[in-house]
Amino acid sequence: MTIGELILFATRSPFVASLVKPELRDRYMAIFSLTMPVAYGIAPVMGGLFNDGLGPLAIWYVGAGISLLGMLVFLIFF
Repeated sequence: MTIGELILFATRSPFVASLVKPELRDRYMAIFSLTMPVAYGIAPVMGGLFNDGLGPLAIWYVGAGISLLGMLVFLIFF
Protein backbone atom coordinates (compact mmCIF):
# COMPACT_ATOMS: atom_id res chain seq x y z
CA MET A 1 0.00 0.00 0.00
CA THR A 2 1.15 3.50 -0.64
CA ILE A 3 1.28 6.24 1.96
CA GLY A 4 -1.49 8.14 0.16
CA GLU A 5 -3.84 5.17 0.36
CA LEU A 6 -3.11 4.73 4.05
CA ILE A 7 -3.91 8.38 4.71
CA LEU A 8 -7.00 8.40 2.49
CA PHE A 9 -8.67 5.26 3.76
CA ALA A 10 -8.11 6.17 7.40
CA THR A 11 -9.54 9.66 7.11
CA ARG A 12 -12.27 9.56 4.49
CA SER A 13 -15.10 7.92 6.44
CA PRO A 14 -14.78 10.09 9.57
CA PHE A 15 -14.50 13.19 7.38
CA VAL A 16 -17.70 12.41 5.46
CA ALA A 17 -19.49 11.47 8.68
CA SER A 18 -18.52 14.78 10.28
CA LEU A 19 -20.02 16.82 7.44
CA VAL A 20 -23.67 15.94 7.98
CA LYS A 21 -26.26 15.61 10.71
CA PRO A 22 -26.35 12.20 12.42
CA GLU A 23 -29.75 11.30 10.96
CA LEU A 24 -28.45 11.77 7.39
CA ARG A 25 -25.12 9.93 7.78
CA ASP A 26 -26.35 6.65 6.32
CA ARG A 27 -27.44 8.34 3.09
CA TYR A 28 -24.19 10.25 2.69
CA MET A 29 -22.06 7.20 3.49
CA ALA A 30 -24.01 5.11 0.98
CA ILE A 31 -23.45 7.64 -1.80
CA PHE A 32 -19.84 8.05 -0.74
CA SER A 33 -19.25 4.29 -0.85
CA LEU A 34 -20.27 4.31 -4.52
CA THR A 35 -17.52 6.75 -5.51
CA MET A 36 -14.71 4.19 -5.69
CA PRO A 37 -16.57 1.64 -7.88
CA VAL A 38 -17.66 4.43 -10.21
CA ALA A 39 -14.07 5.67 -10.42
CA TYR A 40 -12.86 2.12 -11.17
CA GLY A 41 -15.27 2.04 -14.11
CA ILE A 42 -14.57 5.51 -15.47
CA ALA A 43 -10.76 5.59 -15.11
CA PRO A 44 -9.90 2.96 -17.75
CA VAL A 45 -12.24 4.58 -20.27
CA MET A 46 -10.82 8.04 -19.67
CA GLY A 47 -7.26 6.69 -19.79
CA GLY A 48 -7.98 5.06 -23.14
CA LEU A 49 -9.49 8.25 -24.52
CA PHE A 50 -6.48 10.31 -23.42
CA ASN A 51 -4.10 7.70 -24.82
CA ASP A 52 -5.84 7.54 -28.19
CA GLY A 53 -6.63 11.24 -28.53
CA LEU A 54 -3.63 13.00 -27.02
CA GLY A 55 -0.92 10.37 -26.75
CA PRO A 56 0.48 8.18 -24.00
CA LEU A 57 2.12 11.06 -22.10
CA ALA A 58 -1.26 12.74 -21.64
CA ILE A 59 -2.22 10.08 -19.10
CA TRP A 60 0.75 11.07 -16.93
CA TYR A 61 0.08 14.79 -17.23
CA VAL A 62 -3.61 14.46 -16.43
CA GLY A 63 -2.81 12.12 -13.55
CA ALA A 64 -0.28 14.59 -12.16
CA GLY A 65 -2.80 17.42 -12.43
CA ILE A 66 -5.51 15.45 -10.67
CA SER A 67 -3.04 14.43 -7.95
CA LEU A 68 -1.98 18.03 -7.36
CA LEU A 69 -5.60 19.14 -7.20
CA GLY A 70 -6.38 16.38 -4.71
CA MET A 71 -3.38 17.38 -2.60
CA LEU A 72 -4.53 21.01 -2.52
CA VAL A 73 -8.07 20.04 -1.52
CA PHE A 74 -6.69 17.75 1.18
CA LEU A 75 -4.49 20.55 2.56
CA ILE A 76 -7.40 23.00 2.54
CA PHE A 77 -9.68 20.68 4.51
CA PHE A 78 -7.05 19.45 6.95
